[in-house]
Amino acid sequence: MTTPPQPTPALTDAQLAALCAPLGRPVSSERLAGGLFAAVHAVTLDDGRRVVVKAGTADASRLLAYERGIIGTEAAFLRLVHATPGAPSDLVPALLHEDRSRTAFPGDAVVMSAVPGVPWFRVATDAERAGTPLDAATTARVQREVGAALARLHRATGTAFGYPAPEAGLARTTWPDAFAAMIEAVLDDAARWGIEVPSFAVREAAVRGEPALARITTPRLVHGDLWAGNVLVDPATCTVTGLIDGERALFGDPLFDLMAADPFGTGGIPAPLVEGYRAAGGDLAEPRTPAAEDEAARLRLYRLYLHLVMHVEQGPRGPASPEHHDRIAQNLETLVGRLATRPVAV
Repeated sequence: MTTPPQPTPALTDAQLAALCAPLGRPVSSERLAGGLFAAVHAVTLDDGRRVVVKAGTADASRLLAYERGIIGTEAAFLRLVHATPGAPSDLVPALLHEDRSRTAFPGDAVVMSAVPGVPWFRVATDAERAGTPLDAATTARVQREVGAALARLHRATGTAFGYPAPEAGLARTTWPDAFAAMIEAVLDDAARWGIEVPSFAVREAAVRGEPALARITTPRLVHGDLWAGNVLVDPATCTVTGLIDGERALFGDPLFDLMAADPFGTGGIPAPLVEGYRAAGGDLAEPRTPAAEDEAARLRLYRLYLHLVMHVEQGPRGPASPEHHDRIAQNLETLVGRLATRPVAV
């Protein structure tokens, strides 16, 4: 049985002071939730500003291949969003300082502006526990706002496809080549951790999907992990106030982002996400057209990839719960079966 990794140790007062020194002096700090592979602290500076310090572990032994260099990826993500006209810089933290010297802390670190709000996942969970779950209309409205924000995000572009961190080694000149490298990386991770996966069926599906993937010729900035825990909302109104944790960003197909915003889905993209995306100028094919069939083919591949990642990452870090493990395993079986019984590309 795999022993789940311990969270990255909290930063000391001296480390926080050193990392924040170019900006000011910390007067108070609070460690934020999460942090298996990064220590994250909310810090108040002596001039009253609230910032967030994120410092990544230098130990890459429990990272999947695509996760290597992710603190640098987050810094690049923040810079690009704030440098791109029309991108959601009002929702994404601003990069204030990047420290890759590993002198203040034995890992890469970033300091960014704090954005208001609390995770949508927490708001929904708290409402459920209180016996007053969010109604369908509220959930749909948040999804539409997320879709609109993604349409703005996808105005940003890069120069190569795939994960940009040099440490990951997963950047390529075309989207089919990048996606193939991503698939091989997660299959290699599965082998490294002794996780059983249907490698032959996955590789076969990826090869058959190359023509559909080749339709993507512009490397759009993709957040890649915009689930409800990385969407901040005003707890009183459920209005979207922030998009955080861009550390798993990549360059590729915008459809990948809409898929990742619905990470446990096995079918189409939720309608409110699509509505919000289109309303904000996002480019999606009209239903029942050849282009829509092409999108459906790519969507099946992206759902397969994400479920592979979620399945394999349980090797180095353990499942969040037995229910979590079973849900991913069942979804993965469904997705592999679907790809085996219908064409991937059109």
